[in-house]
Amino acid sequence: MAAVAGAVFLVGMPDRTAGLIDSGICAVTGGDCLDDTEGDASPSQSGPDSQGGSDETSSPEGGGDWPESPAASDDPEAYQAQPLIYQPDAGNGVTPTYASYDAANDASVQTVADDGDGGRGDDFTPYETEHTENGTAGTDPDDLPDNGLGPLSEGTSVDGELHPPEWTPPAPETEWGSDEPTEDDEDLHAVWERRAFLARMGLGNAASNMAHYLGNSGEPHEQDVNDMLDSVDRFSEAVELQQDRLVQEAIDQALAEGGEGPYTFPVNTDWSGHRGSQDEDGNDWYLASGSWDYSQTGQVTVAQAEDGTWSYQIETEIHMRDQYDWHPGLTAPVPFIGITPDAELARLAEAGLAQEFLMYGTSDVVTRGGTYTEEDGLVPDTANGPGTDR
Repeated sequence: MAAVAGAVFLVGMPDRTAGLIDSGICAVTGGDCLDDTEGDASPSQSGPDSQGGSDETSSPEGGGDWPESPAASDDPEAYQAQPLIYQPDAGNGVTPTYASYDAANDASVQTVADDGDGGRGDDFTPYETEHTENGTAGTDPDDLPDNGLGPLSEGTSVDGELHPPEWTPPAPETEWGSDEPTEDDEDLHAVWERRAFLARMGLGNAASNMAHYLGNSGEPHEQDVNDMLDSVDRFSEAVELQQDRLVQEAIDQALAEGGEGPYTFPVNTDWSGHRGSQDEDGNDWYLASGSWDYSQTGQVTVAQAEDGTWSYQIETEIHMRDQYDWHPGLTAPVPFIGITPDAELARLAEAGLAQEFLMYGTSDVVTRGGTYTEEDGLVPDTANGPGTDR
């Protein structure tokens, strides 16, 4: 749900202070600035059904009465974010249109010798996303195992490259460059450039995505998935729950196979959706992306001791995808600024001054280990990697 990304860039500052800083940034960067008679850094207030985004959106005369901004606080707990409006039918998140990626998973899993290093070994290299004209390349979902686990292999590692499923973004919300830019459009673009500059002081990811949108290249933009996992507890918890399910499934299959192992299974899950919550996820990532898709690739190894206790270790990389876009008709309630119509920023794309883009990224390896008995279930005892220090 990138439609609300980066919408708050003067958060925590009184209007007068924000205006002074805004003017200072304008002077430093040499950008075009609005004076009090030409426009306002705050967008016009609008309801959820607003189809705004015209020249009026940069002028305070078109909006209502703004609530007085509270004083800035040094205590982050003193700030309570307002939830943004989320509409799952608006095109945010998953848009699975698939074309086969022949290079993925075309070799059977083979048994290899125990390398004594949890299966990753010295030859492990991080996953590198391959971009296509239609999104990102990857495994055809029809070739994915139903439960996310590939075939069992004896030993502690598996052969073969693993790719997350291919991903295609939604069709653009706004036809880029379909209208000529006006002077008001250019002024509005300058306002948001200064806001993105200011936001680097506390909303680095949201600022980066907004600046990339305004940069107008339309090129894919990599996201810091390690920071996502470290900062958004609901996301890292969902990843952990998915890992636990994969471990349990691996043990069930090992029991059906018989023997003590060790047995290793490749992990390759379909896309799952993280639905953002500003209150629970925090401002930065909610405003940077909001809701996104994620998948895991890696392996899980299980082995049974003489007393019947199973040990396990799962190692996965977490991949994310989302589309940065703005949806005319939706709004973003922005603290200290007010209701920001998506149409205002969508207008910049329509005028050819900004451009939607694909967001992607892959985390470092997330490892969890522990034991399993029928009586106690899964008992974790080790966890390493982003999102495990909660």
